[in-house]
Amino acid sequence: MSQHRHGYSGGLGEDAGESVLMVTSTPSGQPTRQADTSATDWGQVINTTLPVLANVYQQQLLTRMNVARINAGQPPITASDWAAAYQPPSAQVQVGVTNRAEKMIMFGGLAVLALVGLRAAKII
Repeated sequence: MSQHRHGYSGGLGEDAGESVLMVTSTPSGQPTRQADTSATDWGQVINTTLPVLANVYQQQLLTRMNVARINAGQPPITASDWAAAYQPPSAQVQVGVTNRAEKMIMFGGLAVLALVGLRAAKII
């Protein structure tokens, strides 16, 4: 079994972003192509990058706070104390309608149903 590399970049070489496919020949001499494995799984990249970014952000906050504490003459806070006390920012979203808007929607729906019923009965 032998392998040959075939590039499709107009002769620029691998360093210029060439797409390389491995062509393998079987013992009978028939070539088989392997899939191009240069695709990036962006979901995996995001899932591994976000926790790292959150950790860096927390470290920056801790460092800024410790610098401010040292400038004020207070002792710095350790990372374990920070992790126990730190609450990440959260957003609370309330979804719904007020009682007045609910009544308007109900009466509007009834009015539309009445118009549809009147149209079906060919009254209007």
